[in-house]
Amino acid sequence: MNTRSEAGRTIIRPLQAGFTHTILQGKAGNAWSASNALGDFIVVPEAPAQCSVWARKANSRLSVQHFKKLVNDVKRPGLLVSLNSDEAFDADHSTFHVLTYTIAKDDASPGLMMEAITSESASASAQVRLKLAQMNVPK
Repeated sequence: MNTRSEAGRTIIRPLQAGFTHTILQGKAGNAWSASNALGDFIVVPEAPAQCSVWARKANSRLSVQHFKKLVNDVKRPGLLVSLNSDEAFDADHSTFHVLTYTIAKDDASPGLMMEAITSESASASAQVRLKLAQMNVPK
């Protein structure tokens, strides 16, 4: 399977209103389905400089490995990459792993927050959630 050609065939559709309400936890906004042969994904723009992508079914361990590689591959002189959170918690009969990094140029604001929330539970609403957001980096 050619990943680029499969990704290029992704059709983005609005989610059903009831499911969007659940995803957004009652907040105003939109969410779209971006499913193709590679998987069943949800795209959630949350603010002008923030977006999440959810994979309903995914290999959470492999996703974390790729997420860590993505974060570590941006390291270079003058760019500070900080691990802010690496913890597990239980909710809704599932165990979730949260991994959060901040990335900023020489500890300057604004920076970038990258977060992965994963679960191996088949009953989780999403097994992988990736979030990217601009944020003020604490000095």
